[in-house]
Amino acid sequence: MQEVEIDLKKQIEGYFQCDKRHIKLVSRLIIGLLKLSDSKLSNWSKAMSGEAQLSSKYRCLQRFLSVFRFSGQIYFEVVWGLCGCESEVYLSLDRTEWKMRGVWVQVLMLSILYDGVSIPLLWQCSTRHGHSSHITKKALFHCFQKWISLKTGQQVWLCSDREFGNKDFFEDCKKAGVNACVRLKKNTLVRGGKEGKKVHTLFDNNLKTSYFIDCEITWLNCC
Repeated sequence: MQEVEIDLKKQIEGYFQCDKRHIKLVSRLIIGLLKLSDSKLSNWSKAMSGEAQLSSKYRCLQRFLSVFRFSGQIYFEVVWGLCGCESEVYLSLDRTEWKMRGVWVQVLMLSILYDGVSIPLLWQCSTRHGHSSHITKKALFHCFQKWISLKTGQQVWLCSDREFGNKDFFEDCKKAGVNACVRLKKNTLVRGGKEGKKVHTLFDNNLKTSYFIDCEITWLNCC
């Protein structure tokens, strides 16, 4: 575990302009969080490596978090630097919502798919119920486009569900240099001649091989 901590510290120290002790602490916090999937300080301190007493680790966490200010940009750059170096990068966009104390809480999240795990990159919280607004999605794409510079020849693919399949969404993807691969409804209109055509007509044939369309799980490269 010590080797993992040292390697992680080397990976992230270029992103944080702070004392080496704090970088070491951040590395231990990340490893502790991955082991526990729990951010409760009393449990988090138990998962931290080091020879200090448990009470000392707990006080160290309290002092650090009392002055810590989360930077979405630094977090994004660290995760992208660790997981976004491949020639092909796959992202996912999805939302979740629940009701808490009578108020709807919605989280729209853009994640990077890495080694079988979906790791959050950017997210936006709101009290909206139902489909996320175009303004919210546009804000995520704006940050994504502003905070990264794609390598020459690097391809980024974004997978999302059918609720995001509209013209504005595809235009935002194109501006950000992202290839959209979106689940579409069978009656979605696409360009075809002078008038639009329903997407399922592009796949229908005499052999009735439109099973996937009927199940509404067809994926199209829409860029």
